[in-house]
Amino acid sequence: MLEKVGEESTEFILAVKNGVPERTVEETADLLFHILVALRAADVRFEDVLAELEHRRK
Repeated sequence: MLEKVGEESTEFILAVKNGVPERTVEETADLLFHILVALRAADVRFEDVLAELEHRRK
């Protein structure tokens, strides 16, 4: 699962770099999916990640 996060990260970077909006959307969805799966496996709630982002915004 962590290998998929790395793979999808690379594909996301390439999509953004190449300026292809459709691929960027697809690769973002793939990356987010695998991140969510990894968070679940690590027993980390996505809500806690969102709370951390909110905390950083202040």
